[in-house]
Amino acid sequence: MNWARGQFGSLAIGGAICLVALLWRVSYVIQLGQSPLFGVPLGAVETSVLSALGFAGDQILGIKWVQVVLGTVNCLLVWRLGQVFFGQPTGVVAGLMAVFYGPFIYYGGQLGAGVWAIFFAMGGLVSLMARPSYAGLTGLLLGVACALAGQVILLTLVALWWLASRAGWGRFALMLAAGWAVGFLAAVWWLGDSPWPPETSFSSGAWPAMLYRFWHGGEWTGQSDPYLTVEGTAVAALLWERGLAFPFGLIGPLALLGLYGLWRIRDPAPEISLALWGCGAGIAGALLYGGDADARIVAVPLLLVMAAQTLVGWWRLWSDQWSLALQAGGLAVLVLALNWGGDVLKDRGTANERYRRGLAYEGLAMKANAIREYERSVATASAPVVVHAALGRLYKEDGEYARAIGAYRAVLRRSPVGGSAREELAQACLLAERPREAAAEYRILSEGGPDGDRFLGRLGDARLMAGDASGATAAYRQMVTAHPDSIRVLYHLARLYESEGFKEEALAAYRRLQAAGPWRTEAGWRAAALLAERGEVEEAERLLRAVLAAEADNSPALWGLGRLLAVGGRYGQALPLFERLRDMDPQDYRPYFFLSKLYFRLQREEEAERAYEKYQIAKRQAEMKQSAEENLDAVLRQFGELGE
Repeated sequence: MNWARGQFGSLAIGGAICLVALLWRVSYVIQLGQSPLFGVPLGAVETSVLSALGFAGDQILGIKWVQVVLGTVNCLLVWRLGQVFFGQPTGVVAGLMAVFYGPFIYYGGQLGAGVWAIFFAMGGLVSLMARPSYAGLTGLLLGVACALAGQVILLTLVALWWLASRAGWGRFALMLAAGWAVGFLAAVWWLGDSPWPPETSFSSGAWPAMLYRFWHGGEWTGQSDPYLTVEGTAVAALLWERGLAFPFGLIGPLALLGLYGLWRIRDPAPEISLALWGCGAGIAGALLYGGDADARIVAVPLLLVMAAQTLVGWWRLWSDQWSLALQAGGLAVLVLALNWGGDVLKDRGTANERYRRGLAYEGLAMKANAIREYERSVATASAPVVVHAALGRLYKEDGEYARAIGAYRAVLRRSPVGGSAREELAQACLLAERPREAAAEYRILSEGGPDGDRFLGRLGDARLMAGDASGATAAYRQMVTAHPDSIRVLYHLARLYESEGFKEEALAAYRRLQAAGPWRTEAGWRAAALLAERGEVEEAERLLRAVLAAEADNSPALWGLGRLLAVGGRYGQALPLFERLRDMDPQDYRPYFFLSKLYFRLQREEEAERAYEKYQIAKRQAEMKQSAEENLDAVLRQFGELGE
């Protein structure tokens, strides 16, 4: 393998790694493009990245192609680090691991900081290993990496210590620190946010869980579950879901063996010291940020180098079967220990991933797909409350009110003080014709806060639907007192007063409604009817004429004024009103009856007879039509019973 040690051999190996990595990632992005979700930001992280970079949603394709190139360069950087740390064989193995490492490919297809942070962090280490005079560039790259992923800060401190141990705490150390400050501040200014301080609990009980979470083979996080990309395949069932969590389920144990081997070296070379302490800094930094796969991704490149060194070391120990068997046994123990059991993050990540996909489908107006994803999310034990709320909203839009009620009740079980969810629940109960349940929810809302009185109108509606007239009246009265301009509630209150026999209160409410609002006309003729009952004929006539002046074809006003004039003996004035009613609806037999009486009073006997004949014919036709409809309904009910 002398050819591989020369410059030409290195270029050939680097080119081969670059080509394979590029083709692998291009095929993945093309496969992603076949999904309807491709090109849709799947959550706050991707949306914030687009905003920070100044891109719109329709430019996601271009960003992902840039990340394909960055992912390819990252594979070359891993190869180069393995080469300068441990030699060409380790570099080649590490580079190939990076090429085929699934999470690297997955994160390259997502709009997040992972691919970019790896590029700047590993680029900084390669620059550091090249020569001390590149210290400024090293600091600049590590500063940008820290702004993208705060866990890189410990790696930066290791790089500064390593440089100072070789070149002293002089000019080069100052160049690295200055470069870091420039890169970090510029990146934070551009992104508009800082990753510090980490939002992680540092209690003594949290550390074991985070440490296990870091080394566990699962790639899920609290925000996503990348295994869903291969859902339903044999690989998912055998490796991801029921067996070994590949690939970190193997990479992690191999890296641990490599770290242990380096730790045992008493006087390591400077390159090996940087690899060992840099890897440790990456692990510690990831733990600061929760230790899940999302935080781990930036530490993985150095772990890949460690795993590659372990494999190369085994190849060199091939003749020493005893040592090889001992290390293989250690690997088996670590694989079992680090892949045993599950993690609460798996359910949480799956639930969030389903929710994000549901949101994306909603953005594409694919409601059925969105409902399916939301339902799969709530099937997990860790579904966010917002998923139940989203399901309730879509169910209600589709008219599935019973299912919407169930979804909103699930929200309230998780968050009992959720005002908007309770309001949606009450509305769904009304639409489902379950007014008693709606009234119970509106009562809680009306008593729940300083603005609770705005629900009194809906509480009255629900009670009215449930047949509780007195309760509805009380709610409406409270609403009108608190909000005098609530015209709709005032209208319902007036109708209730009228139906319950409170004529004075009804008349007062109708007078208020005449001032403004959509019920001005109806309030006028209803108030006139109440005035006529009280004997105030002149005021009633004035109101009815005012209604007809505003709306000449108002049927209730024509009937009311016509009857009022006829009873008062003003037959000539009443006649045109009933003729207008006849012309407006020739199928209505009632105007013909009044016309026959009026024509007779006006001594127009022939017209009176014709009007009365038409009255009898139209009435008979109406009765026959009603009878036929009733018979048809009975036949349809019988067919329905037979079908059951």
